[in-house]
Amino acid sequence: MDRMAEHTKQPDVLQELFDALDNDPFVIAECLARPALAEQLIAKSHAHGQRNPGERRQIARATVAPADSYTLPTIGGGECVDDTWTGTSTNNAPSARQFHTAVWTGSEMIVWGGTIPILEELNTGGRYNPATDSWTATSTTNAPHSRFLRRCGPAVR
Repeated sequence: MDRMAEHTKQPDVLQELFDALDNDPFVIAECLARPALAEQLIAKSHAHGQRNPGERRQIARATVAPADSYTLPTIGGGECVDDTWTGTSTNNAPSARQFHTAVWTGSEMIVWGGTIPILEELNTGGRYNPATDSWTATSTTNAPHSRFLRRCGPAVR
């Protein structure tokens, strides 16, 4: 929660979320921090090939500080400093690619398709959430065919 509040790129949106959840530290942690923590634990366990039967229970019990021992952090960020960059997380990010499509939805960026340098077309992607500085892989179930530089007609190569 501290990292989210300190590094948010959208402090007004984060404050709206806090307000909508009655500024209750426990509820906010449950709604914002636990899902992000669970996604990280899932990504780590899958990356290391660890899929044990108790995995879901472990993730479900991902700890968040009890409400009586936690106070909301002060929301920072929001001040744009000209000509500067801040690195983003690459944990669970899609593989490096070129000629992909990226779409901003208003709350997250979706990256899809493209190629790797040897011109192998990709049918994978990811969703980046700047509020949590986290990536989530997109599902390939019923996904479109791999593609790059496609328009309404045949591929441009």
